[in-house]
Amino acid sequence: MTIDEALVARLKAYTGLTALISLRVFPEELPQGTELPAVTYITISDYKIHTLKGQDVLARPSIQFTALGLTKSTVNAVGEQIKLALSDYQGTLSGLTIQKIELTNDLPNLLTTADGTTKMFAEDLEYEVNYER
Repeated sequence: MTIDEALVARLKAYTGLTALISLRVFPEELPQGTELPAVTYITISDYKIHTLKGQDVLARPSIQFTALGLTKSTVNAVGEQIKLALSDYQGTLSGLTIQKIELTNDLPNLLTTADGTTKMFAEDLEYEVNYER
């Protein structure tokens, strides 16, 4: 299982979040016609740690989760549940040993469709995940 899959599994099992978005967590972009609120995720970087003997088993990818919704209050609530599920987590997720998940950036945003008619609120939450491959 990849680290992305392990984190998504945690989010989909976190009842405070699923009460708001059900299982609407998608890689990279929101599928057209998806009910809101929802969450997308993307790997920003996948920093590799090297020693004199080669690549270490420790990894530190940065993964961004984006809460999307039609109101700012809804997006804030979804973002808060993501934070509760992931921030400062240590333990085992789907067989992967997680040393620590750190929130490194939290950026609110307002998105507009190409035709300019629909506004959507967003909150980007960027996490650095320290784990053993």
